[in-house]
Amino acid sequence: MERTPMKVPAFVVSGLVCFLVSIGGTVIVMLTLGYKTETNYAIMADAMAKKNASGGGAPGGLAPKVLNKADSEKAKMAKGLEDPRPTVMIVTLIAKLDAITAEPGKLQLSDEQRAKIAEQLLPLGEPEYLGDAVARKHLDAILLVLETERPLLESAGVKWPGGTYNPYVAPPKNPFKAGEPAQHLKSLQDRLVTAK
Repeated sequence: MERTPMKVPAFVVSGLVCFLVSIGGTVIVMLTLGYKTETNYAIMADAMAKKNASGGGAPGGLAPKVLNKADSEKAKMAKGLEDPRPTVMIVTLIAKLDAITAEPGKLQLSDEQRAKIAEQLLPLGEPEYLGDAVARKHLDAILLVLETERPLLESAGVKWPGGTYNPYVAPPKNPFKAGEPAQHLKSLQDRLVTAK
């Protein structure tokens, strides 16, 4: 038995032809306007590296997010930030105190001052992370003891807190656990205990 060919309606054929012509036209227009089908990853990687090196990228190598109105308000507030984090300030203070007290006749501390400062230094090396609140508490207590020595300390590079700092950063690992800050802390503690 012979099969009869199936007839396709004319509107289906014309619709299919129009669809294919529109796809072809779209491809031609996109290529004419400079659309590239491949992404140049090397160019994108270079651009991101330059942005991160200039401080424009997000921490941890994450892609920066689009700023919304709340973020732009935070950015405006951040422009007025003056102080480093309390953790950074107390590391600087201890390093400077260690250097100053090591020089004979540079800074004469009374027994009471040495005892109070030693008391504030003791807990600094203990926690794994040193939060801003803890660092600021000990920083303020030490600076209160050394208020009369403020001109000498400021000339040595110690900054008295007075401005604000960026609170939108996670606390760092405790710098007094290892490295130079740990050495300064131990050296200063030993000197405060043995000095008479």
